[in-house]
Amino acid sequence: MHKKFFAWMMTAVILAATFAGCGKQTQTAQSTTEPQTTTAADRQVQGDIASPQSTQAQSTQSAQADSPQPPETPAAAQTTAAASDAQFGPLFQQFVRDKVADGSYTLRTEQSGMRMVMTMSGKDSALESDAAGILHFTLISKGGQYYMLMHNTKKYAQMSAEDYAKQADSLENAALQLDKLRLQSTGEETVGGKTYRTETYDEGDVGTVTYFFDETGARRTRVVKDGKISIADVFEVSGDADAAVFEIPAGYTLVADPSLLLAQ
Repeated sequence: MHKKFFAWMMTAVILAATFAGCGKQTQTAQSTTEPQTTTAADRQVQGDIASPQSTQAQSTQSAQADSPQPPETPAAAQTTAAASDAQFGPLFQQFVRDKVADGSYTLRTEQSGMRMVMTMSGKDSALESDAAGILHFTLISKGGQYYMLMHNTKKYAQMSAEDYAKQADSLENAALQLDKLRLQSTGEETVGGKTYRTETYDEGDVGTVTYFFDETGARRTRVVKDGKISIADVFEVSGDADAAVFEIPAGYTLVADPSLLLAQ
């Protein structure tokens, strides 16, 4: 495999990713939004959701001296608990988490002319990246087989599991990593004359991410990290996975190596 070629392709994918790895591409802050507002009711909800330990500590402190303590929770169980419903706001829960709960979903994003479609169906995944038609490709993992499709030339190449494992970490960056989200605040913002309800999360090394919702679903995101802002003008989650995206399209030609995918 031509390593430099493939690594460059992966860089394009990483720049396109805007969720759980979103904001890898940053730009100078240019905001057309109004300042975020948070109501008193929102602050109360936020306190109930974001800091359950503080309320539990007061109610259980006196009982701890008289009651035997259970063994320490294993790390794996702690990770599972961290991804419980309590860490999500009602809009993210309804329009994102509920839609991906069964492991089958489609996530669409668009940022600075870069379009990405991430499709998950159980253990199978497909990541399509389209840089304004200039570079348009898909990575597929299906049933233990791995492929790269180049839509510009209608060619595809099969990859070994070893090569795919080394290069396709961007698939993890694009997938939803719900255990990293911690709700910070809720509110409303107006963008382009349309008012959205918002939920803002601390997503660890990803940064601070604000999700924008209308009455039908998630619509856009804003990532703030190290003083820089990255905005996805499109952010949509569907609870469906199109089986066709895991198939090699008719008329595509198999090549021996991914380095040949762009050759005319």
